[in-house]
Amino acid sequence: MPRKSSRSTVLESQRRKRAGDAVSGSEDVDARKRNKRVRRPEASHISFSNLDIATLRVYASIFDLRIRKTDKKADLVDKIEAHFATLAVDENTVISYFLNRLKKDFDQMA
Repeated sequence: MPRKSSRSTVLESQRRKRAGDAVSGSEDVDARKRNKRVRRPEASHISFSNLDIATLRVYASIFDLRIRKTDKKADLVDKIEAHFATLAVDENTVISYFLNRLKKDFDQMA
């Protein structure tokens, strides 16, 4: 069976959260029990308004955000910023995935 990429694992986790499969807050509690640092961003430092409307629509479709075809770019940016602010970030896992990816890419170049 092929191994899932880290991106698909993260996306599946987010979908389960939205679908209500996991008990609310249980993932945060589990992370705290494992002494992992879970941070909820207070304010987004990402300027979604710099992205193309097509990119915003892809983001919305990946995370199953409710958007209309008639939504303007400003509407999409508002909805995406609101969604992004609700995501929990496990910094140790993100850094670990990033470093593993760098190593994998470097090994492929060698």
